[in-house]
Amino acid sequence: MDLRIRDSLGNIVGEWRDIWKEKGLIVLRNNIFNAHDEMPYSVSQYLGILSPGEYAFELTVKDRISKKQAKITKNFRVVESKTPLKVERYTLGYYDGYNCIERRSKIFSNEETVCLMPSITGFEYDSDGYSYFNMDHMILNSQDSKMSFYENAFEEEDEKIYPPLADSFVYTPLYDFPLGEYVYEIAVKDLISKEIVTISDKFTVEEEIP
Repeated sequence: MDLRIRDSLGNIVGEWRDIWKEKGLIVLRNNIFNAHDEMPYSVSQYLGILSPGEYAFELTVKDRISKKQAKITKNFRVVESKTPLKVERYTLGYYDGYNCIERRSKIFSNEETVCLMPSITGFEYDSDGYSYFNMDHMILNSQDSKMSFYENAFEEEDEKIYPPLADSFVYTPLYDFPLGEYVYEIAVKDLISKEIVTISDKFTVEEEIP
C-alpha cells in the first residue's frame, strides 16, 4: 500500500510508500479489511500533529501478483482540540547526583539536596512531534519568604522532548537552610502554547532523618 495525505490545496503533506516494505502483507482471500490492524505507528502518529483544516486521505492498494491497483480517497477534517497541561504525578525527594529519589517522609537534613520531578501531559508539539519546556523553581520558608529562586532552570537550552514530560527535574542544595518547614514550588512552562502549570509541596529540614 501507498498512502498520501493532501491538504485543501492538493499539496502532499504526508506520504508513505510500500507501507509494509518489500515483504508486503500476506492476507487470506477477501480479508484485506483486517490489514488496518497492522498500520505502522508512524502513520497514526503523524495524523495527530496535523494542523486544523480540510484534508484528503489517499490509499493505493497494490496486488503484487496481478500488478493491479485500486485507489481509495476519503476527505476528512482536523479540528482544534487542545488538552490543557495536567500534572499526572510528581516526586519530591533527594538528589543523589544522578536521579531524584522519592523521600516519602518529606524530611531532609541540611546536608542534602532536595529535588522535585513532575510528570505532566498536555504539551503542544511542533511538526516533528517535539515539545519545548522550561521550569522556574523556588523554596519558601514558613513566613513565605524566598530562600531560593531559579528562573529557566535549563538556561538558554530549552528542553526538547517527546511528550509527556516524565524524567526532567530541578533540585536545590539545603546546606544553608535553618531547621524548619518549607515549600518547594515549581512552574513548568510550555514554550509553544505559553501555558504554565505549578506544583508545590511541603517538606521539613531537621537535624536527623528518621
